Amino acid sequence: MVKVFQTFATDKQLLKLSSDLVLEKAQTYYPKTHDPDYLKRSDAPWVRRFAKSGGKVVISGNTKMKTNPHERLAFVDEGVVVIFFENSWNQWGYFHKCSLLLHWWPMIVKQMEAAKPGTFWHIPATWPKTENAKLRSVPNHDLKLQKVARQKADQSRIRVERAAKRKEQETDDLFKAADRRENSQNDAR
Repeated sequence: MVKVFQTFATDKQLLKLSSDLVLEKAQTYYPKTHDPDYLKRSDAPWVRRFAKSGGKVVISGNTKMKTNPHERLAFVDEGVVVIFFENSWNQWGYFHKCSLLLHWWPMIVKQMEAAKPGTFWHIPATWPKTENAKLRSVPNHDLKLQKVARQKADQSRIRVERAAKRKEQETDDLFKAADRRENSQNDAR
């Protein structure tokens, strides 16, 4: 798909939007198995190489990159802006992907220019009718880790609430038991 956009990059309309952009394949930055920074099945090394060579933005169809801690950290540490597609992107055909990317290109260029380093964005899987449509901001931190931290922080509060509830139930049970005794005494008379 990069080849398609490298070809489009010479078009006058696209040059008006982004004349200073250079479109490259991530493959260019992949370390070889004998390189010291090579890590099997990791995108972190090429991300670091890309950033060191002046790369600022990655547009990725690999939606799993944002959930892989090492790769996400590499993007954030290197200050690379990442634009992802929605997860449904993986089920689409080549032409559908190209057409959606081309359709969103003006908004992508605007976002690339305005985005803070290390931020993540999603290209919606929709076809907006206006040029005011925007990419969706995506958290660049580990959502699972954040959830665990929030749960840990809530544990003491939850313990106190549960203890108060148990005490309330015990008190209610005492009154209910007393009421039952009184009712059974009244029934016996």
